[in-house]
Amino acid sequence: MAQEYANTVSFFPPLAEGAIVGEGKALSDHEEVRVILVKAQTKGGKTIRRVYQEVGALWENEGRTEKQPLLSGSVAIPGFGARTNMAVWDRTGNSGKKFLSGQISEPMKKEADLPDRGAIEEGLNDEIPF
Repeated sequence: MAQEYANTVSFFPPLAEGAIVGEGKALSDHEEVRVILVKAQTKGGKTIRRVYQEVGALWENEGRTEKQPLLSGSVAIPGFGARTNMAVWDRTGNSGKKFLSGQISEPMKKEADLPDRGAIEEGLNDEIPF
């Protein structure tokens, strides 16, 4: 995969043969996961149903400026490690077709995750050597 496209995401209108045919929950002994079932076709023309798992939610950014994302939220996509942030903008391609394009990034560190300022200041030597 090209490095220039790393940590990006794109959403396009569904293909004509793709259709959500069901949604529900998958239950294990310790977890409940939301899933959807999508009707699709293989390259050989065989009809199948693909199962997709919910990985997060994106919220509409109300009162946004043109440069701010249309949608943003927290997601847990396999292959990206822990939860990540996703921000998505609406775009129009060269052909005039509309799609969504976005970035995946690490969450900002919370204040509790940052080093203690007092501990940092203790290590500083304020004496001027001249």
